[in-house]
Amino acid sequence: MAELQKSEEATISFKNLYSREYQGHKKKVHSVAWNCTGTKLASGSVDQTARVWQIEPHSHVLLPL
Repeated sequence: MAELQKSEEATISFKNLYSREYQGHKKKVHSVAWNCTGTKLASGSVDQTARVWQIEPHSHVLLPL
């Protein structure tokens, strides 16, 4: 029972999360991955390109590396 309570405490509510749309690939993106600190995002596209993005927390800026 204690294990169940710990997992419930770790649950993040989706209503507190935000999403943004960024332009960069010419075709659909099929994969994304975050680095362990949450400051970089890698994306792979059907257009055969991969991008690594620098994420600025609490900002609307997404910088391609």
